[in-house]
Amino acid sequence: MKNKEELLKRLRNYYLFDEIKTAHTFKKNLNLAERYFKYKELKKENLSWWKISKILNINPRTVYHWKKQTPKLIKIANQIPKNKLPQNIKWLNLKMEGQWKLKNFIKVPVKINNYKDIKLVLNQLQSLENGFVEKWKQKYKEIDKDQAFGYIIGLMISDADKDRGSILSSRIRIGLSKIYDWSKNIGEAMCYCLSIIGIEAKRVKDGKPYKKAPNGKYIWRSQLTPFVNWLRKSCLGLSLNETTTHTPVRMSWVFNSSKEIIKWILNGIYDGDGCAHIRGWQITNADQPNQEFVNKLLYILDIKAVSRGPKSIIETKKSLKLASQLPIFRFATGKIEDSKKLIRLMENSNSISKRKDYNEIMRKVIKLNKRGLAPKDIPFKIFEEYNIGIHPRRIYTILNRSDLFG
Repeated sequence: MKNKEELLKRLRNYYLFDEIKTAHTFKKNLNLAERYFKYKELKKENLSWWKISKILNINPRTVYHWKKQTPKLIKIANQIPKNKLPQNIKWLNLKMEGQWKLKNFIKVPVKINNYKDIKLVLNQLQSLENGFVEKWKQKYKEIDKDQAFGYIIGLMISDADKDRGSILSSRIRIGLSKIYDWSKNIGEAMCYCLSIIGIEAKRVKDGKPYKKAPNGKYIWRSQLTPFVNWLRKSCLGLSLNETTTHTPVRMSWVFNSSKEIIKWILNGIYDGDGCAHIRGWQITNADQPNQEFVNKLLYILDIKAVSRGPKSIIETKKSLKLASQLPIFRFATGKIEDSKKLIRLMENSNSISKRKDYNEIMRKVIKLNKRGLAPKDIPFKIFEEYNIGIHPRRIYTILNRSDLFG
């Protein structure tokens, strides 16, 4: 590189150049790079570094250090591959050493048009191999890159935080309640899926108790890597200042993806923010900004969901059964058990009025309520004794019309 134009041309081929430009030091660094190019020209005239510093109106120490090191922007640009790139493709480094040493470059699309753009990236990634990965592989079985990518995207939409370490690097972090021992299952599964797409992740120090999490949290986090910024910007369609807590994702590419990918994205979303409500015969998701997005993904898989208040709700018998068979939960074992129990209750709820012991069951409902059992808990007792499921809403109807059953 001989001048500012060549410098900027190389930097524009870097995926995170926009982030570099937003740094408050960018103009100063660009000006310094311009002076460096002039310094290289003046050096050919055999001028002393002291003389050059006066001509360039710059601190002599800066010029003196240029003997061994170049300004930051030039240092970055020199690391970016020179190869020509197609339209919509930029260079991105997977790793960093220190603040400015960029390593392991791959080609990434700026805008994701379809899943082929994702495959271009996944094919360049090298899965990790170590003792932890082998342990996770035995526990969770073989997961391919597409599935791992889908699950991580789902977690990023739902429960995982995207922490910025610098203008170029971010990490994925997830904190899950200590109330549920199976929270560890999700955290380790996240680490396993990240390892499949070449990102190191591990469990770190537990979070201290606070008002919203009085029992504290288990915490896992990935290494800092510019790749997380690509996942966030190009795959989720969010700026690095936007969060899924307040901003809906912009992921039109996903609607043309395979059902397998959509399923794994939903797995990440529902493992993170989903819930199987046995008492309400519902599977819900609390990812409020993305309710409609989630509903559309479910619809592709013939599952009907409606938005009500802050939640997306699956509640029809057909859709609940399809969601359970999908399965909608992947590694959240507690939620999987609840969804299976919900389905058992639901599948044994047909034709209750045709049973010979119908009136006996109705009177039992009324008796249990008189004994102090809450209406929402009565269906469990009825199921245990009669192996028949009664929808919680029907319990209230029975209690309101108790006179019909003596």
